[in-house]
Amino acid sequence: MSRANLRGLGAGMGGGSGLGGGFWQRQRSLGYLREGKPDVRRTLLRVWSSLQPYRRRVALGTFVMLAGVGLGLIPPLLIRSLIDIAIPEHNLRLALILGSGVFLLPVGPADRTR
Repeated sequence: MSRANLRGLGAGMGGGSGLGGGFWQRQRSLGYLREGKPDVRRTLLRVWSSLQPYRRRVALGTFVMLAGVGLGLIPPLLIRSLIDIAIPEHNLRLALILGSGVFLLPVGPADRTR
């Protein structure tokens, strides 16, 4: 393979994709762990203090992420209710409501990705 062809494969880009690129990063991580148990609280406090100008954005982003995860859990609960309650009781109205919820709830988050 010529050198021009290797460029497309990430060779020589400085991103650690060459020989030993990830090796030194692993060695640094192992050295950090050999020093003893890392002080997670201190590390998190340092990270939080460095994010001081962005605290509102981080808090808002975390809230939006958790809300999205919560909304993602609703369709499986609707499916469970559809299978366990609506179908065995032959309740067509409840089956239609739960079924429409299963199809309509994922549309909201999918529309926001544009």
